[in-house]
Amino acid sequence: MKKKAIAQTSNLICAFIGIAIGVAAIWITTGFKQFVNVPVGPEVFPRIMAVGLILCSIALVVFNLIRKDTDPAPPLSIRDHGIRRMLIIAGIVLVYFLLLETVGYLILSPLLLFFSMFVMDYRNYKYMIIISLGVTLAVFLLFWQVLVIELPNGLLDFLF
Repeated sequence: MKKKAIAQTSNLICAFIGIAIGVAAIWITTGFKQFVNVPVGPEVFPRIMAVGLILCSIALVVFNLIRKDTDPAPPLSIRDHGIRRMLIIAGIVLVYFLLLETVGYLILSPLLLFFSMFVMDYRNYKYMIIISLGVTLAVFLLFWQVLVIELPNGLLDFLF
């Protein structure tokens, strides 16, 4: 019974952290610069993600409170391969965001996608390259041509 309470407590703590992060993200986006004649501002996608996080966190709270047979929470250990993968990808994403303005979206995004797939033990290099470049290009074109929102050009600023 004690392990069940620990798992429920862990779920509730994670849910409330998710709600807090979502609310903070929405609040932070209120300070984003507004552009004239731009159909979708830079705050829209972070707000969509924040609302999604809040809704998922609320669902976690509700399901956790009505569920009767919660399994015990597994112990977290750095020796766990999944935990190591998560930490490595979190580090890659942190480096991505720190370098994004300087290096640029078109250079860093394929690298982020490729190395994330590599860390997740995907080894079909041909598809890794195609997916990394294809997703990056598709997202870039969506933002640049359809939404008319500039992504950081960084080192390729001379091209745009």
